[in-house]
Formats: sequence, C-alpha cells, structure tokens
Amino acid sequence: MSSTTIQSTFPLLSPIPLPHLQKFYNASLQTAYSQYLTHQIPFSDTHALKIQLFYSALNLPPPSPEQNLDFREVYKNAYRANRRATEGGLATLKRLREVGYRVGIVTNGEKGEQKEKASVIGVRELVDCLVTSEEVGVCKPDRRVFERAVEMADVKGALGAGLKAVLYEEGAERERRKVDGEEVEVIGKMEELLELFGISRD
Repeated sequence: MSSTTIQSTFPLLSPIPLPHLQKFYNASLQTAYSQYLTHQIPFSDTHALKIQLFYSALNLPPPSPEQNLDFREVYKNAYRANRRATEGGLATLKRLREVGYRVGIVTNGEKGEQKEKASVIGVRELVDCLVTSEEVGVCKPDRRVFERAVEMADVKGALGAGLKAVLYEEGAERERRKVDGEEVEVIGKMEELLELFGISRD
C-alpha cells in the first residue's frame, strides 16, 4: 500500500501508524476480493467495499462516495508510480533459473493488472507461470491456488511431497517461527532464499 501518499492526502489517516494502515488495508482488500470471487458482489464494487471496510476497521466515519473515488484515484496513481521488484528479487530469480529451478508467482488480484505489474517490475520473463486468485476462484492461502501453480509449472510430485513455505519479511532476522501452528523459515533478504537451498550467489 502507498501509505505515505494516502496519509498526506487524507488528514484523518495521518496520525495512524503506517503498520496499522497497511494491516487493516490488506485485510479489507482480502475480504472485499473474496466476496467478489465468491460472486457476492461484482468486481466493480470491490473498491468501494474495500475502502468502507478499511475506514470501519480504523473506527473512522464511513467515507462519502466522493471521498471513496478520491481515495481510489490517489491510491491507484501512487501504487503504479511505486511498483518495483523487492530488493534482491530479480537476482535471486535469475540464479534459481540458472541452476534449474522452476519458478511461479501466486498472487491475489485481477489477472490483467497482476500480469502487467509483473512485466513492469521485470519478473514476468523470469517465471514459468503466474497464477492469480481471479483465475482459480479462491484467494491465498487457499491450497487450490497453489495447486494450480504446481500444475502449470509441471512440477511432478511436489504436492505429494508437501510444499514447504518460507516467509519473507523485509528486514527480519533469519529465524524459524510458528505460522498458523506450523514452523517455517523466516528470511529478511531475498538472497537468503539461495542459502536455504544451498545455492551460491554466483
């Protein structure tokens, strides 16, 4: 989320810490998009619902239709202007492909927008498949969206062996942490993914 731009434009949001804004915005986005995928609302209504849920979660008065439209335009422009790959991400993807790994992207969101974003930030040509929740009809972390990615990448036996999760949290210390009751590896730099797989960086 382009939080600093949103804060500077909408005074009610300016005193709220950025982590809170990001947390509640992402949760609202997930809820609204899930309702679209389950045919409860048309796609054209997802943005308005997302912003209503966002304001409600922050205990703020509901935005007017005009404020809702303003928020949408400010966010969209800031989002597009700030699209870029995670630091170290492109080099990590290139190295994984060099040593024979098949790579896929699983993302929540609208198919056309996500594919455009992948091209803009330079990862589209570095992955074997890109699967969106819109195509599958369910959002992450639903297993089915990951199963589709495995099918598209033609990774035989991966599901039978059990997919392993690695949590990327920018700037985090390398550690193991329980997530939803399961212990996972946490990395704070994309290059650390290579270390986990025993791959040199060059």
